[in-house]
Parts: sequence; C-alpha cells; structure tokens
Amino acid sequence: MDFKMEMETLQKQIELMKLEEREAVRKIQIKEELRETKQKEKLQAEQRKQNKDRLRTLKQEKYELEQSLLEKQSVLSSLAEELLAYGEERNKPQISKISESKQAFMIKPNIPKFTEPSNFPEWKIEIQSMLSSNIYHKEILRLAIRNAIGGKPRQILATLKPTATSEEILEALESNYGDIKSGECIMEEYYKAKQEKEEDISAWGIRLEELVQKAIDRGEIQTHRREQMLRTRFWKYLRNKELKNATRIFYESNIPFEELRKKMRREEQDISVSKEPSQQINFHQKLLNDLKEQIKMMEAKLNSLTEEQHRPIDTERRDTFRYDNRGRSYRGYRNNSMFRGRGGYHQRNDRFNRGNRSYEPRRDNTQTYTQQKGTFETPLN
Repeated sequence: MDFKMEMETLQKQIELMKLEEREAVRKIQIKEELRETKQKEKLQAEQRKQNKDRLRTLKQEKYELEQSLLEKQSVLSSLAEELLAYGEERNKPQISKISESKQAFMIKPNIPKFTEPSNFPEWKIEIQSMLSSNIYHKEILRLAIRNAIGGKPRQILATLKPTATSEEILEALESNYGDIKSGECIMEEYYKAKQEKEEDISAWGIRLEELVQKAIDRGEIQTHRREQMLRTRFWKYLRNKELKNATRIFYESNIPFEELRKKMRREEQDISVSKEPSQQINFHQKLLNDLKEQIKMMEAKLNSLTEEQHRPIDTERRDTFRYDNRGRSYRGYRNNSMFRGRGGYHQRNDRFNRGNRSYEPRRDNTQTYTQQKGTFETPLN
C-alpha cells in the first residue's frame, strides 16, 4: 500500500510539474509576443511625457514673462502716478527714491534656505541671478539673504558687520564653503572624467558640465570651446559600448551638446526597454529547465521503484513453483502403485504406516521414505 501511495504521489507530482512546464512555456510565448507592444507603448509614453514636460516648461516661461511684464507695468504706472502727484518740479532722485520704495513693497524675494555647505554652489548661483536681475530692492534682498542662511553657515554672519552688503555676504561664504580647487586641478579632473558604473546619461552630462563651467570661471577654458569639449568627452567616455555604437552617427553629425544628450537618453531608454523582457524570458527559461530536470529525476525514481516491485514478485513465484513441484512429487510417490495392492497387503500397509508414523518425513522435507526398502530417497524434480 505504501508503495502504491508513493507511486500515486509521484505521478501526481509529475503531472503537476508538467502542467507548470506548459504554463511556463505559455508565459514565455506571451511575453515574447507582448515585448514589441510593450516597447512601443513605453516609447509613446516617453514621448508623451517629454511633450508634457516641454509644454509645462513653456507654460511656466509664459507665466513668468507675464508676471515680469505685469510687475514692470505696475512699476511704470506707479512712476507715472508719482510724476503726476508731485509735478514736474520734483527732481529725478526724489522720483527714484519713491519708485524704489514702492517697488520694495510690491516684490518680495523668495530665497531658498541655505543650511548645508555642500549645497553652496547651487545656492550661490540663485543669489547671483537675483542680484543681476535688478528687480528686487537691494536692502530687502540683503535682509532676505541673511534670513535664508541657517544651520552651521549662519555662524559666518557673526564675523560680518550688521550692514554688510549682499556681495560681502557671498564673498564670506565663498571663502569658507566655495570650491578652492585650482584651474589645473579642475582640468586634470576633466581629462580623467569618465562615466561611472551606476551613472546614467543625465548625471554624467551634468557632472561634465560642472567641470567645464568651473574651468571657464577660472580662465582655463575659453567660452567658445565649451561646446566641443562637452561633446567630445561626453560621447567618447561612455561606459555602455552598445549605446556608444548606437549614437555614433549623432556624434559625427556635429549636433549641439544638448541635442546629443537628448538623443542619447532616448537610445538609453530604448536599450533598457529591450533588455527588460529578455531578462524576464531568460529567468522563466531557467525555471522551465529546472522543472524538466526534476521531472526526469522523478520519472527515473518511479521506474526504479516499479522494477524493484516486479523483481521480488517473480522470485516468489519461482520459489512457489519449485515447492509445489516437490509437494506433488512427494504425494505422487506415496500414492504410487506399490500402495494399491489387494486384500491383506493393503491392510498390512496400513498397520505398517500406523506403527511407523514417526518415520514419515515432514511435508517440507525434500526427502521421501520408501516403506518397502526402509530407506530415504530424494525425489526427482
């Protein structure tokens, strides 16, 4: 019973594994069929996303231009009202003071917080942009800069005068948290730069642009060389050889750096999309191969158990056949013609048998007793 149950269990497991095998094959076929569709959908989604981002950027630029135009119009209208109110006898410095006071109340700078020294380069660029715009009142902007500084960098303010200008504050912060590398070190870093293992196209391009801009600020590179240096280093030191070969035509066509980066990002996305289904198919193929190996092992085990079951049955049958032959030979020997006499011989034979029962061999003995001779003989098989 245990053997039959084990065989039934093995057969059920084999059937289940075959079903899993068919299911795995079906999944692989479905993934292969949907790979193209999925790739097209991702490309379309990426295109839609780029269009949305571009549209959002254009809307933001439009909104900023409109706000700037409204602010300028309000400043102009304010100046016109002041001119009408005070008349032509007022001189220009007085009108300028009034207009500046009006502008200071209308426009409030929104300066990001500066608490981490590592974020100083980005924060510095934001402040320099506000200073060069000439939109904000200098005194209001100076106070806003002081209020935006927090954390450890705020200790710098204790070393400055309370009336320190925005430029003086930036200079003090630059001396403590700015990049102190020389132009030669930056150029050496530029010529050693290459794409890192976990660095995508965008991060690689931004890092390279930062190096080139620092070199320009220190006078190591002329501005007109920026585009060529970015394009050359950016493409030649890509880590992905497949991506490099796919974008060679764009590099050799001498397109601008921004356009080259955009096309390379698109190619990077296409390559990653095409590799993803292949990796999934390889994973399922490995599972399918393992499943086949398990089925083969279980079938071999089942065949071995079946052979072991049949072997003792055949041996037992042969032993039983031999025993039956010996039994029939023994009985035939006892019932031969020598014991079938007439009259007193038969009775004498009965008395002899009753008196000598102890001499009768056991049934499972291979020898038989001959009453006439009083000896044991081994029957022929």
